[in-house]
Amino acid sequence: STSWQTGLFEGLRLMLLLSFSFLFIEVADSTELSSSLGKMLSPIIGKKAWVLSSMIMVTLSMIPMILESAKEMFHARQSRNENFLAHPIKALSDFSISLMKLLFKRSEEYYDALLCRGFKEDQERIAPPISSSDTITLMGVIGLCILVLIKRH
Repeated sequence: STSWQTGLFEGLRLMLLLSFSFLFIEVADSTELSSSLGKMLSPIIGKKAWVLSSMIMVTLSMIPMILESAKEMFHARQSRNENFLAHPIKALSDFSISLMKLLFKRSEEYYDALLCRGFKEDQERIAPPISSSDTITLMGVIGLCILVLIKRH
């Protein structure tokens, strides 16, 4: 095979991996992921496993907030008819600074909400029970993965 075919194949593989990653983040509950990781690592590293799983849980729950904030800021700037191409470096730095301010504010609100719910980073979290919609979604994702593997061979 030629180099462009290999590049195309690897690019498609990367896009598929990113798509499944975003799907996993959207579908999977960060509490369940955190709890699973904490239970798996707690016999090995003790209470630090729950701290590590808490950090991962908070990070996973922040990703959609970051993307939503960036989209919201971009649309707000577009509605004010800002010309991004006139001074792209200045526009990018202004956008980044504004986004960071907004994210710090929302992060603080998120942290306050966690504290109000009695969040303890060094303790196990109890996940809600799995519902029928979770099972249907899981079966759909597994079916899609099998379909991709069958089509590949």
